[in-house]
Amino acid sequence: QHGDAAYVLFFLGVNDVKHAAPRTVERATANMGNIVDLTRLRLPKAVIVILAPVDVTVDRLSTYFRDEAGMGPDTPHFPEALRLAYGTLAEKKGVRFIDLLHAVTPAFVEDGVHPNGKGQLQIAEAEDAKGKARILSLGGKAQKDA
Repeated sequence: QHGDAAYVLFFLGVNDVKHAAPRTVERATANMGNIVDLTRLRLPKAVIVILAPVDVTVDRLSTYFRDEAGMGPDTPHFPEALRLAYGTLAEKKGVRFIDLLHAVTPAFVEDGVHPNGKGQLQIAEAEDAKGKARILSLGGKAQKDA
């Protein structure tokens, strides 16, 4: 449908940690790898960017995420592990990577998981700053975005 897309950004992972169990990070990373591969087949000219999920704010978890989705004090290590795994995957696949783990102020993650409007602005600012500076990487090496 969007065969002329110049950039494709994948910002996935936080919902994968609902009821997280052993191999959650491995499964999410394998799925991300499959998504990258399929995107390359359909959009061979597009720049693919994997974004690490934002941090889970445990003290702000909504009732749903705390009681029904099984998130709690042990949850924050999953986004950190996804950040590391996605960074490695991006290097392996030769795609760009943006680390957003600590890009959003906890007050702007009202349900503990998803950034609100102000948090989305912080993500946009982080992406913009990193794209124009040195953090966006291709194959794990820092570079300026042309």
